[in-house]
Amino acid sequence: MADFFAGRHIWLTGASSGIGAALAQLLAERGAHLTLCARRQSVLEQVRAGLAHPERHRVVVLDLAAPEDVLAQVQGRAETDPVDMLINNAGIAQRGRADETHFSVDRRVMEVNYLGAVAMTKALMPALVASGRGVVASVASVSGLLGSQGRSAYSASKHALMGFMESLRAEMHGKLQVTVACPSWVKTQISVNSLTPAGDALGVMEPGIANGLSAEACAVAILDAIERGRDQVVIGKGISALAPTVKRFFPSIFTRMNRNRVYR
Repeated sequence: MADFFAGRHIWLTGASSGIGAALAQLLAERGAHLTLCARRQSVLEQVRAGLAHPERHRVVVLDLAAPEDVLAQVQGRAETDPVDMLINNAGIAQRGRADETHFSVDRRVMEVNYLGAVAMTKALMPALVASGRGVVASVASVSGLLGSQGRSAYSASKHALMGFMESLRAEMHGKLQVTVACPSWVKTQISVNSLTPAGDALGVMEPGIANGLSAEACAVAILDAIERGRDQVVIGKGISALAPTVKRFFPSIFTRMNRNRVYR
């Protein structure tokens, strides 16, 4: 039986590192043709060079913090370029109390994590529907299922992304598969690159992240969810992965836990 991903043209955002780079490796090994997207061309070229059959893949430089530009740029390519799948993986995190965080940080996080993904989805949607087997997969977060201290902008952006994708799933039933993955702690540079209240890089690998699931294991779980046609999946281990279940079945306990603990 042919591999689910073999021969498919897949756009992948946030492909330069972490979960995105791990997804690129796995997808290339499984025979996909990739369009790798991120802000840094040199890093994307390094990723592409390390993939199976690098000649099959291409690099497109995008800055999701400028969603209108992304929409125009990607729409222009999609008009003449068949595509079977979009994986919205790019994102940026934030650390800091809401009352201390500059509004510019809230705006940037929302532009990258939510509006950038919306722009990508809208730009590619006609081609995805036309393919007859189109998939929109988005990497959200456990933070899209609950809010925790020090992550107000990040959590808000992921809640927004999940709400958009849930609506899209209903509207495009029978035309598009819409899958949302919600990782908990994954060992990437996400906390190192997180924005402080002033908008600088945090520069610290948090213990929860350092002890989290590997990017490779997370990528395997994401592709499994896509292949199985799952609507939504929580990926991870430990208290971060269990938190949505606690919130759902024991909301008062979750409220007390959330009030008394800053998750690191």
